[in-house]
Amino acid sequence: MIMKRLFITAALIGLSTAYASPTFANIKFCNRSDRPVNAAFAMRINLSSAPNPWVTRGWWSIAPGQCKVVSSEQLYASTDYGYFAERADGTKHWPATGGDFQVNMRGLCVQAGRFVIVDYERWPECKEPPRRQVTFKLFSVGENWENYIVNFD
Repeated sequence: MIMKRLFITAALIGLSTAYASPTFANIKFCNRSDRPVNAAFAMRINLSSAPNPWVTRGWWSIAPGQCKVVSSEQLYASTDYGYFAERADGTKHWPATGGDFQVNMRGLCVQAGRFVIVDYERWPECKEPPRRQVTFKLFSVGENWENYIVNFD
């Protein structure tokens, strides 16, 4: 019985590894603009007890010409990631908003100060201060990425 359980466990681990091949990589945010930028990072996580919630983290204050690593961990090609950034004075946002809805964007929660929010798509909670919903630009890392850089121009 124990050997049968070990075999099933090993098979499940093998299937999950084949489905989502990991790569160790850095995700960097670089400020190429002439003013300070505050940036947030999002990642969809796979939990058996929840319907793939998003985790948003922030803020990284990035001076002009500076880069900051926002994620240095095992990344999966099948996982969605995202970013949102705004100038410290609020005059510009990344991604730019407006125009037609794009499939590769998603509204997620942020809040003032340092934060980590696990978002189970309970949008009403996101609209209560100090939280707010902003549009994140989504991206995925490829199979053999070493680094992924997002430039804020």
